[in-house]
Amino acid sequence: MRYAFALTFAALCTIAVAAQAPAPQGDKAAAPAPAAQASSAGKVTYTGCLKPGTAADSWTLENAEVASASGKSTATSGSASKMTIGLSAKPTENLKPHANHKIEVTGTVSKTGGASSSSTTPGQTLAVESFKMVAATCP
Repeated sequence: MRYAFALTFAALCTIAVAAQAPAPQGDKAAAPAPAAQASSAGKVTYTGCLKPGTAADSWTLENAEVASASGKSTATSGSASKMTIGLSAKPTENLKPHANHKIEVTGTVSKTGGASSSSTTPGQTLAVESFKMVAATCP
C-alpha cells in the first residue's frame, strides 16, 4: 500500500511539473523584425509625420519610427532610429487631408537605390496598404 501511494504521488508530481513547463513555440516568431514590425506577408508599420514630397502627389513620412503592436512608437525621442521614408500610395488613398498630421501607415518596404541619395532623399519607399491618423499635429 505504501509503495502504491508513493508511486501515485511521484506520478502526480511529474505531471504537475510537466504541466508548468512552457509549450514549444514551433513556427511562431518570438519578436518583431529589427527594422520594422513585420507580419508573415512582409508588411511593416511605421508612425511618423506625413509631409508633401518634392514632386507633385508624392509624400514622405518624416521622423518615422517602427510602430509596436500596442500602436506606440518603439523609438525614443531623439533616437537615431528615426528616418524619412518615401510613400507610394494608390490613387484611391487620399493622403492630402492628413498632410502635417501624425499617422500610422502599414505597407511593404522597398529600398530606393543609388549612391546619389542625399540626406533629404528617402532611402526606403513604403507601398501604402493602409493608414490611420494618430494625431492632428506632428510633435
